[in-house]
Amino acid sequence: TDISRLQEVDGIGKKRIKMIRDSWERQKEIKNVMLFLQDHGVSTSFAAKIYRQYGNESLDKMKENPFQMADDIWGIGFKTADSIAEKMGIDKTKFVRLRSGIFYTLNKLGEEGHCYGEREQLVKKAKELLEVEEGEIEVTLDEMLRTKDVIQDEEAIYLPPYYFSESGCAKRLLELLLTGRKSVSDDERIVEKVVSQSDITYDEIQLEAVKTAISSKVMILTGGPGTGKTTTTLGIISAYKLAGYKILLAAPTGRAAKRMAEATGMEAK
Repeated sequence: TDISRLQEVDGIGKKRIKMIRDSWERQKEIKNVMLFLQDHGVSTSFAAKIYRQYGNESLDKMKENPFQMADDIWGIGFKTADSIAEKMGIDKTKFVRLRSGIFYTLNKLGEEGHCYGEREQLVKKAKELLEVEEGEIEVTLDEMLRTKDVIQDEEAIYLPPYYFSESGCAKRLLELLLTGRKSVSDDERIVEKVVSQSDITYDEIQLEAVKTAISSKVMILTGGPGTGKTTTTLGIISAYKLAGYKILLAAPTGRAAKRMAEATGMEAK
């Protein structure tokens, strides 16, 4: 109640009193945030994160739009914000809720390995989550597209980071592809030699991949488990060796490099 009296305590000067006052004010505000969260059935462990983000405006921000926390604070998702909003009596059809729910739906699709959601799929999944009419979601989605909160490319709707990552990769790959054909003479002859010198039987698609690899500046080989990616890679390496190239193998992690070395019998980094 009278912090200035701390000067009466030996060893506590004005500088230390200021530190104590600031800390005390901060803790008081965090306590208010904790009480608010507790009243709304949400874990008080988020209080420090919320205070770090919003400072003394924390309570006002949460009361004004709890869904803003899902945008601003790592670890606080739509479900937590929705729980607070429900206790506060915020209408289920409010734009901020529907917007946050659509973001959440696209993020969940991302966790499953998808870069985007198709409009019909996204609306259907968001409807299950938000428990509102499809029309409400459609209107919200159109507004999010208008403000570039999300990006549409034909039927695909992306979160901006996924869109720019994917289109950026495609752009760079095209640039690499268009810098000119590799000078490998007689591709067919090299592929025939790979087949004749190998104990492996290659199918048509695998042989096409080997041909593409030796005639392109860059190539992506993709496929599910058991589709023969390793076998094809061994064929590509054999073809490069026959063409007289120096080969370097690289992987994004140590474990992947080790597996690559085991599969190819060559050093991988």
